[in-house]
Amino acid sequence: MDPPEFLQTETFDVILMIFVLSALSPAQMPLLLQKTKPFLRKGGLVLFRDYAEDDLAQKRFDTKPLDSKLDKSFYVRKDGTCAYFFTKEFTEELFEQEGFVMEKLDYMEKEVVNKKLDLAMNRRFIQAKFSKK
Repeated sequence: MDPPEFLQTETFDVILMIFVLSALSPAQMPLLLQKTKPFLRKGGLVLFRDYAEDDLAQKRFDTKPLDSKLDKSFYVRKDGTCAYFFTKEFTEELFEQEGFVMEKLDYMEKEVVNKKLDLAMNRRFIQAKFSKK
């Protein structure tokens, strides 16, 4: 899918990718970065947050039938949507191969509590900031 004609190149200072790439197969991820990069100004930032490897959701997938696992760290949900769980190494390589410079890259861990069920769940995300050369 091509972007709308009214969008001009180098018009954005920041592009947010919050739980976007995990919905794509690893083979499609570079293409999305290639298609969005021209719209980012030189020195502009991509702010990225997504699922990290060893997140609770991934652990739940690993207890299900093998047909939900498509590849290493890549799963399909019952509704047909996908989920990829990122490592720092994969994320850095993905963005740097498309010409971005890593500014910051960390795992974020958060305990989510379901008070009704009195259940604590440990979630793990990856968060990064990349700049355009």
